[in-house]
Amino acid sequence: MDAGKIKQMFDNIDVNKDGKVTLAEMMAGLDKAGMPYEADKVKAEFEAADKNKDGSLELAEYTEMIMEKLKNPKVAAFFQMFKEMDKDGNSTLDKAELAQLLKKVGSEADVETVFPKIDIDNDGKITPKELFVFLKKIGKL
Repeated sequence: MDAGKIKQMFDNIDVNKDGKVTLAEMMAGLDKAGMPYEADKVKAEFEAADKNKDGSLELAEYTEMIMEKLKNPKVAAFFQMFKEMDKDGNSTLDKAELAQLLKKVGSEADVETVFPKIDIDNDGKITPKELFVFLKKIGKL
């Protein structure tokens, strides 16, 4: 994940645009993205990332936290796999791309059955967030 993408994520959850992300903004961002989380874990990670202990994360602190999360082999592998399967580079997967993914992992699941279970907002595209949520739900991440 590049610095531009991390800054975009930061800007999206910095609701009041003060250049800092509070714990409340972070949790609201996770809720908005439909990402499941445990509040205690998020709070602990937030507090650990808040190096200057001012109760908020500046971009540098947020970036360091995200980069640390990406060191998790499962998370890093997920993002790499998603990038490889996103053949048209639009940061989403369509049915054809999902079919390739299912084939690559040796699944015999029918794409027409699986796609609607992953496509939470029913927009015909699977975002990394939607796939991540699905894989977490079925215990694959």
